[in-house]
Amino acid sequence: MALSVDIYPPPIAPARNPIVFRISADTGSPLKVNHKIGLRLFHLLDGVETLLFEDLVTPFFSGNLAYAVFEISELLISQLQTTFLINPATGFHPKVNQGEMLKPYRIAYYEQFGQPAAIDVLKNSRWFYALNGGVPPHLHAEMFMNYDNLHSYFNKTNNFGLTWHNFDKITNVNALEIMYFAIPRDPETSNFVLRVTRHYLDDGDEFVDFNIGHKLQLGQAFMLDVSYRAIIESHTEGFSGYTVQLLSVDESFYSNQYNYIMDFRSLPYVRHFLFKNSLGAFETVRFTGELAKELTFDRQFYEQTSLQYFSETASSRGQLLPQVARSFRISTGWVSKQEIEWLQDFLSSPEVYELIDLKTHAVLIVQDKLELVKDSNQLNSLTIEMQYVDLPTVFQRDIAIPWAEIIEITPPYQED
Repeated sequence: MALSVDIYPPPIAPARNPIVFRISADTGSPLKVNHKIGLRLFHLLDGVETLLFEDLVTPFFSGNLAYAVFEISELLISQLQTTFLINPATGFHPKVNQGEMLKPYRIAYYEQFGQPAAIDVLKNSRWFYALNGGVPPHLHAEMFMNYDNLHSYFNKTNNFGLTWHNFDKITNVNALEIMYFAIPRDPETSNFVLRVTRHYLDDGDEFVDFNIGHKLQLGQAFMLDVSYRAIIESHTEGFSGYTVQLLSVDESFYSNQYNYIMDFRSLPYVRHFLFKNSLGAFETVRFTGELAKELTFDRQFYEQTSLQYFSETASSRGQLLPQVARSFRISTGWVSKQEIEWLQDFLSSPEVYELIDLKTHAVLIVQDKLELVKDSNQLNSLTIEMQYVDLPTVFQRDIAIPWAEIIEITPPYQED
């Protein structure tokens, strides 16, 4: 009996886009009684396979074949997470942070029929890696035109960085610049370095290689701090910026280069925001435009009846505690057309934080449309409306304090 997977995800599958399996089986003659097609999903953790999910469906028929379709992206998203680490004392040398944004999974599939029903065929399939990210709508056409899937995009471009930015990025000495890399194929060597090339205005370059400290394998994703404070120990006069690139020591495996241009000016309105992009990685965007703040108060009123005939404090109306929203509008400053396209990832991000002294403050982007201000075909500016996320906070940080150490407070009266 034929049983096979007709549609299978690529080696690296973006979980934010649908992940579909279509399994087909012969209907047989006579038709099978109680015919079902099942799927089991396994996760590999520390060398041990764990059954994560199982589903059994009634197939639909076309000709002499029975088909079953399974879509598991929502399940995988709940298993994946992206981490970022902000360490003010990082010091000179990039630190490696292994995340859980890329994980291995395997499926087993089978058909079941008969009275009573029993499994007739059970097959094991190859592993694939689910990525905590996806391709955003504004890039769908480009991706479909040039690549078969996201895995093909990584391999054909050597763009192992989990970011869509492919332009020279302006930064400064205090900015947090982080890069997330994915390994989409088995490297020929396990010895890898982060190559940092320093550029000078006289066109002179010099580079240094940092050992990133662990072996790289297919399906790994990790974060590197590529900020000025982490990889540039000092600079001489004429220093204009630097380029970072991930490569093996024999240079058989290498990523695209990412170029950072230094801005040493003292600008009054520089602000940095950390956001999770559509590929599931965090990165920093810099705004240089002026900031405008405002406060809005959401008030809810209610009617009330006084129990007293008359009182100076009696009122027929009251209000609940007002909800205060701290809002602000901020301008990007002049940016290129490529940066405007990249900012679509920022504007659609589910997680955005303002970075103040390397501390994160959650914000929400609240506007529903953008007005593009143009100075030329090359330079553009956007004004973006945001709100600080002020959530109710329970001040009970030290939950380890036992009740025995809490002094009992006796009320100043005795209840009946």
